[in-house]
Amino acid sequence: MMLLRSALLLLLPVLASCTTSTVLLQPSEPKPNCTAHEGVALINRDGVRLSLGQRPSAGYGIDHRMTERDGMVSIHYRETRPAEGYLTAQVITTPCVYVALPANWQTARVVNKDSGQTWEFRSPPVYKTIPAQ
Repeated sequence: MMLLRSALLLLLPVLASCTTSTVLLQPSEPKPNCTAHEGVALINRDGVRLSLGQRPSAGYGIDHRMTERDGMVSIHYRETRPAEGYLTAQVITTPCVYVALPANWQTARVVNKDSGQTWEFRSPPVYKTIPAQ
């Protein structure tokens, strides 16, 4: 019985690491597969997800640049593709990237440099409660 308990205690961390999934999104973290549809989405007012939708093979990605000035954030992105004649795995991928927004952002404008499509997000104003005097 003691041997079984020891074996089970050693096995629990392995089982836990195999069955649990923790998603930690880092600033500008690219992902080869994302369940999101093609487009741009504001995530929890903390960041923006850029997603290409389904692609027929590996080698696709997103190149992006972010600038910030006085609360205005600009993100320009474009799709990167495998080079002509380059061998890639023939699997369906859905590339996306998470771009963290600065804490003080007011407006975020995202531009797809390939299509020219633009998205704009506004941060809600922050209201302070002032105690009565």
